[in-house]
Amino acid sequence: MDEQESEKPFAIEKAKTGRAKCKKCKLPIDKDTVRIAKLMANPFGEGKMKAWHHVTCLFEVFAKQRATTRRLEDPEEDVDGWDHLEEEDKKIVIEHLEEFDKNAPFKKKRSSSPPKNPPAKKRKSSPPPAAKETPENSSPKNQDSIKNTTTEYDKKSENRDNAFREFRRVCANIANASAYTEKTAIVKKMFSDGAKGSKS
Repeated sequence: MDEQESEKPFAIEKAKTGRAKCKKCKLPIDKDTVRIAKLMANPFGEGKMKAWHHVTCLFEVFAKQRATTRRLEDPEEDVDGWDHLEEEDKKIVIEHLEEFDKNAPFKKKRSSSPPKNPPAKKRKSSPPPAAKETPENSSPKNQDSIKNTTTEYDKKSENRDNAFREFRRVCANIANASAYTEKTAIVKKMFSDGAKGSKS
């Protein structure tokens, strides 16, 4: 029984002392008045903590929440401590709940929220046009251009300037130079003249 009560997203009781403050209006909740807590993740440690509200303030918070956010729907199932509450206090909560259900602007949004899945299907349909482009890429003209670019790269790679060994040599020369002006001159010479001394 304790495990089921701990799973309930809300708790209700009469305020034991007047120290707890409402999370919405920040005013203290007077002693012996009904207060409702929404269980939240505890930022200070593991587990959940109770964020206490005045009854009216909690329903105002519900009105501003997203349609998908958990709300108080059935007090007997959703609220821990509902059984220990007096009948007068239960009536107050039920009246607020009924009034909230009548005026809830998000009731219509719940029925319209499932159609959000079809746009995801449209996104899935977009890759087939990309598949249509692949046969164009495999045409003989495109294959010839790919071969031409690879042969040009092979010719360039024969150049000593593109060798990793040359890069290491330049790095070693820069490391051995003591003044920054000498280092700048080495890099400038490499870019202007190349590895052979004159740019080819």
